[in-house]
Amino acid sequence: MKQVTTRVSDREYEHLTKFCQLTERTQSDVIRELIRRLSISGVLNPID
Repeated sequence: MKQVTTRVSDREYEHLTKFCQLTERTQSDVIRELIRRLSISGVLNPID
């Protein structure tokens, strides 16, 4: 498994933190789901 580090604004971090609290999910889980949903029509399909 690989590790990714990224910088976010204070506002983005607060938004992510609040979302995780409301959905009772970890930040890693939420970010992995978002990555799986990435797609570009005809080029990159979402990950199952």
